[in-house]
Amino acid sequence: MNRKEVSDSTMAPNIAYTSGYKQKCREHNEVLQYVCENCRMLLCNFCFRKSHTAHNCFQIDNFLTHRNDLLFRLIESGRLATNCYEDIGYKEVDSARHIDNNCNLLAQSIRNTFRPLIASLQQRESNLLDVVNKMHKNRMENMYEQISALKASYLGLMKVTKKLNKVAKNGHQLENLYIVTQILEAQRQVDIYAKILEEKQYKDEFYKFYAPQVPNEILRNIENLGSIQLDDNNDFTASSNIPRTLEDATESYIILSSSQETSSSEVEIKVEKDTCNKTKTQKSENDRNSGIGQAVPGCLNKVKALRSDLPSLAFAPKGNGQGHVQRPWGVCVNQLGDIFITDRLNHNVQIFSPNGEFIFRFGRKGKSRGQFNAPAGICVDKNGRIIVADKNNHRIQVFSSGAKYLLSFGRLGTKCGKLKFPFDVAVNTKLQIAVTDSANHRIQQFDYNGHFIREIPLGICTFTGYEITPRGICYTPKGNIIVTDYVNHCLHLISPVKEKIVSTKGCLGFGYLQFSRPSGVCCDDDGTIIVADCHNHRICVFSSALESLWNIDIRPSVNGLNNTYCDETDRTCDVALTKDGHIVFISEMLPAHEAAQTSKRFVHVY
Repeated sequence: MNRKEVSDSTMAPNIAYTSGYKQKCREHNEVLQYVCENCRMLLCNFCFRKSHTAHNCFQIDNFLTHRNDLLFRLIESGRLATNCYEDIGYKEVDSARHIDNNCNLLAQSIRNTFRPLIASLQQRESNLLDVVNKMHKNRMENMYEQISALKASYLGLMKVTKKLNKVAKNGHQLENLYIVTQILEAQRQVDIYAKILEEKQYKDEFYKFYAPQVPNEILRNIENLGSIQLDDNNDFTASSNIPRTLEDATESYIILSSSQETSSSEVEIKVEKDTCNKTKTQKSENDRNSGIGQAVPGCLNKVKALRSDLPSLAFAPKGNGQGHVQRPWGVCVNQLGDIFITDRLNHNVQIFSPNGEFIFRFGRKGKSRGQFNAPAGICVDKNGRIIVADKNNHRIQVFSSGAKYLLSFGRLGTKCGKLKFPFDVAVNTKLQIAVTDSANHRIQQFDYNGHFIREIPLGICTFTGYEITPRGICYTPKGNIIVTDYVNHCLHLISPVKEKIVSTKGCLGFGYLQFSRPSGVCCDDDGTIIVADCHNHRICVFSSALESLWNIDIRPSVNGLNNTYCDETDRTCDVALTKDGHIVFISEMLPAHEAAQTSKRFVHVY
C-alpha cells in the first residue's frame, strides 16, 4: 500500500478522532477501513485490493494522524471561496450594467445605420405617391372638362337640328334668307361638334409603374447588411467607470487590482504603463486622428497655463450697452489675444481687447442669419472664423473674423446633423467642429463647411443611471475630446476615432476630483485641464494625468479678496486661456440676485 503523503487534498468526510469505525461497504458488506485520496472515497478491504492498490490510500485512523491539518485547510478554502463568490457577485452587477450599455450602444448604432436608408426609401415612396395623386387629380379634371365641352356642343347642335326640322316641315312658308341662315348655322354647329369630339374625347390612357431593377443578389446583400461581432480591442473594463488617467486612457495599460476600500461613488485603481509597443491598429487610428486641439487656435507659440491666485483683470459690467453683459456664458480667445464673449440674455457676441477694452459687438435676438437666441458656447478656429452655438435656435453659426455671416448648420431634430439645444463648440487643427448636442445626449462632429462627419452617442452613466448630458467641450493636444457631464458631475474622455467614451472621472462633491455641475472646460498645449466647477464656485486645474494642481475659488469668504466683482453666490460658467497662459473665465449671478450692481464684473482674468 502506497503511504506517500499527498501535498494537498480537498476531501472532506465526516471526520472524528475515534477508532473502531464500523460502517460497512454497500457493495461488499465489509467494514470500511481505508481512505483513497485519489478517488475521494472510503474503502473496504475488498475494494482496496480490487482497484485501489496503486492509489494514495491510508487506514482511517492513520489518515487522521497524517492529515490532521486538512480540516483547517478546507475551512480556509471555504472562506476564500466565500470571498471569491462575493467578489463575483459585485462584478456581476457591474457586468450587467456593461451588458446593458453595450447592447444599448449596439441598438443605437444599428438604428443610426439603417434608419437613414429606410427614410430615403420612404421619401422616394412618398414622392412617387405624390406624383400618382397629382396625376389622378389632373386626369379627372381633364375628363370632366372634355365631357362638359362635348355636352355644350351637343346642346347647341340639338337646338339647330330642331330649327332645321321646322324648316323642313314649313319651308314653303318661310323666306329663303331665313332658310339659308339656319342651314349655315347648322353647318357651323356640326363643324364645332366634330372638332370637339375629335379633340376633347377622353383618351383611355394607362400608366404603369416600373419597379427598380434590383437583382436578387443585391436584395440578399441588403438583407445581410451589417453584422455584430466581438471587438477584440475592447472589453467591459475599457468602457467601465473605473477611473484612470484621462489623457492617457487610449494608451495600453496593465491594470493592477487594489485591496483598499473606496467609496461607493468612485473606485480607485493602480495603473502602470505597458512597456509593450502599440499595435498597428492603434498606430493607424492615431494617424487618422491627426486633428489636435490648441489652447489658442492658430497661435504659433505654445500656450501653458500659468498659476495665479490673484485676478489681474476684471471687466464687462451688467447692462445692455457696449461692453456690458446680462447673462454671459461662453468665452474664447483668438490668436491676436482678443476675448470673445457670448451673452444669452442680450443675444449677442462681444469682443474685447486683451486689456478688457470693448472693440465691437454683433448679433441680436431672432432666427435670421446673424441673429441669435440665447447663444452659449463659442470658439475661434486657426483661420479666425468665429463659431457660435446658437442654443435656442438649435444651430451653429459661423462668421468671419470681422463678424460677417458665412454659414450655419443644424436645425431642431434628433437625426444625424440635427441638433437640440447645442450648448458648446470646439474646433481642432483639422477645422473639425465638435458640438455638445446636449438634449440629444450625444456629441456630433462637422467639417469646415458644416457637413456632418459623425455622431458619438453617450448613453447612460454607469454609476448614476442617468443619461449623460454634455455641456462644455474641448479638444486635447492628442486629438481626443473632453466633455463635462452637467447631470452626472464628471468628465468624459472621448475618442473621435473609436466614437465612444474611453474613460470617465469624477463624482458629486467638493473634494479632489469631485464636481458640482461642471460646465466649461479647456486644455493648454501640455494637456493641462481647466474646468469651470459651476455650483462649487471655482475653477479646477488638473495635470494631464488628472493630478490636482490648484483651484481658484471665486467666493470672497474663501479667497480673502476685498473686491466687489464677485459675491458668495456667483458661479463659474466657461473658461479659456489667453496667449500668455492666463486663465480667463465667466461668472454668472443667480437669477434671484440679478438686481443692478454697478460694481459687478463678469469676465475675470487670473
